[in-house]
Amino acid sequence: VWYGSRSEIPLVAAKSLLTTLPKFDKSQVRLTAKYQKPVIAPVKKGQILGYLTLNIPNAKPIEVPLLAAADVQKTSAMGRILPTLRYRLFGAP
Repeated sequence: VWYGSRSEIPLVAAKSLLTTLPKFDKSQVRLTAKYQKPVIAPVKKGQILGYLTLNIPNAKPIEVPLLAAADVQKTSAMGRILPTLRYRLFGAP
């Protein structure tokens, strides 16, 4: 988490993904997660940070929001200096 008191934040699906699948090659099923990069603090528990998409052949994609599972506070000004310097010198992590 950029400028956050934690470097990582767990994500949870807003609801369970439960579906009945027809018989076919299961390697054709795709589950993808898309989320904003970088996640910038502050983050509130329950905030939508991305989406989980289930793609099944011959079916409409199922999309579920990905939510922050915890709060992440913004660090102090001093705590933001080092990440900013790292970014300016070496680019995005």
